[in-house]
Amino acid sequence: MALSAFNSFFAGAGAGRFPKLNDRDDLWRVLVTLTARKAYRLARHETRLKRGGTDRAADFDLARVVGTEPSPEFAALVAEESRRLLDALPDDNLRAVAVMKMEGHDADAIAEHFGVTVRTAQRWLKTVRGLWKKESPA
Repeated sequence: MALSAFNSFFAGAGAGRFPKLNDRDDLWRVLVTLTARKAYRLARHETRLKRGGTDRAADFDLARVVGTEPSPEFAALVAEESRRLLDALPDDNLRAVAVMKMEGHDADAIAEHFGVTVRTAQRWLKTVRGLWKKESPA
């Protein structure tokens, strides 16, 4: 679920859907919201009557999941998944690119930071997404 949220985050950030990513708190809010919505949709899917459920996804308390602060368990889960994904990247350069993207930087800013062309930064981001997609559980 967390990997799916990261994929959605990267797709959304690339499309400019998260204009307010100024600090870690903004990043946390986006990641928590994406993950909670995915969990809610999964709970709705799994509890449908035709799947043998009770059709009571309303019992899933989205507000409890998306509070003002992530729960310690959720924070640990996201931190662990982040570390796992970053460790899956083959070098420090790609890890730095991924972190910059998670912080809300676009390809232009990444290119400027590393002193490369925007196209190179875009290729690096595509590489990160491809490697992380391979890490996604089936």
